[in-house]
Amino acid sequence: MDVLVEGIETNEVYERLAAMGCGYGQGFHIARPMPYRTILSWVDSIGTRKLATG
Repeated sequence: MDVLVEGIETNEVYERLAAMGCGYGQGFHIARPMPYRTILSWVDSIGTRKLATG
């Protein structure tokens, strides 16, 4: 089962969740709110990836 975590606001939380095996997340640490056109280019630049440490 994949897990999506909401509200990741610090690198410490991000790394801890990744170490616990959480697959996906969202929050201010990953990206701040942005306009629609910016989101399209941002998603193209990062693709889809799971949380990863290191």
